[in-house]
Amino acid sequence: MDVETVRYSRVTKSGYVRIVTNFGAINLELYCKQAPRACENFITHCKNGYYNGTKFHRVIRHFMVSEC
Repeated sequence: MDVETVRYSRVTKSGYVRIVTNFGAINLELYCKQAPRACENFITHCKNGYYNGTKFHRVIRHFMVSEC
């Protein structure tokens, strides 16, 4: 097995992330089984504070969030 297969096989459980904004909380559902690399990347950015202070300019319920 190559390194990437082992690395992304760990991120298999789906879960939720809560983003707290000054307009309320946004709950995101992660589909880790279907997109393990994207989920691990997103989780890593969250842990490192990458999204702190991010401004969202568009939120469409049950669909998407866009940042500036």
